[in-house]
Amino acid sequence: MPMKLTFLKPLRKKHVQNDYRKLSMQCKDFVVGVLDLCRNTEEVEAILNGDVDVCPPSAYNRPCLSRVILAIKYEVKKFVAHPNCQQQLLTIWYENLPDLRQQSVCVKTWTVLGVAAGLPFLAVAYWIMPCSKV
Repeated sequence: MPMKLTFLKPLRKKHVQNDYRKLSMQCKDFVVGVLDLCRNTEEVEAILNGDVDVCPPSAYNRPCLSRVILAIKYEVKKFVAHPNCQQQLLTIWYENLPDLRQQSVCVKTWTVLGVAAGLPFLAVAYWIMPCSKV
């Protein structure tokens, strides 16, 4: 429950604003501390995905990352910038191209240009044969 409270919007009333800021900072520090204590990928995934009953993995077996989305929405930079969170996001980003991560900038640029040049042809092929498995 404290992790969800971390991402709530700040209150607008003056008499509780200072107390709320202190509590908000404590909650943010708590969540970052929990990420610091993670020993393996499963623990990091459990924190980043939130409640799996509410948000099950998608059809492609990708995590929903509900807490990361909330952290981005409410600008909790410590949480999003944490090395464990960044490592998990990079793993998801390079999921289908694991070797591209270690390549030079030149190889990455050529890969992007090749994909960009091939996309119009793939779009036309999909338009002609939308149910094809090719």
